[in-house]
Amino acid sequence: LVLAGIFAATFSSGLASLVGAPRILMAVAQDKLIPALNPFAVVRESDQSPIRGYFLTYFVSGCCVLIGSLNEIAPLISMFFMITYGLINLSTFVLEFSKSPSWRPKF
Repeated sequence: LVLAGIFAATFSSGLASLVGAPRILMAVAQDKLIPALNPFAVVRESDQSPIRGYFLTYFVSGCCVLIGSLNEIAPLISMFFMITYGLINLSTFVLEFSKSPSWRPKF
């Protein structure tokens, strides 16, 4: 039962990353925050899916799988998550400290 729970948690976490990452990439590209990412702002008309983002995500994921050793991939993934959370915290601090008029948190 525990082993099935481990597999289910791993699968759901991986699937959430594979589905969420292209949409975040699309949002950054649509906001034109990084000009090099502008091609990823294109979506499929029928369902607004970021197809180019999906291809990039699957390519990066495939490269990680080709490394083959979890002990080599885990520190890399951990650092990406820590950098992401650190930048979110930094942006929250800067917006709060600068008293930006568009920043209205409820905490």
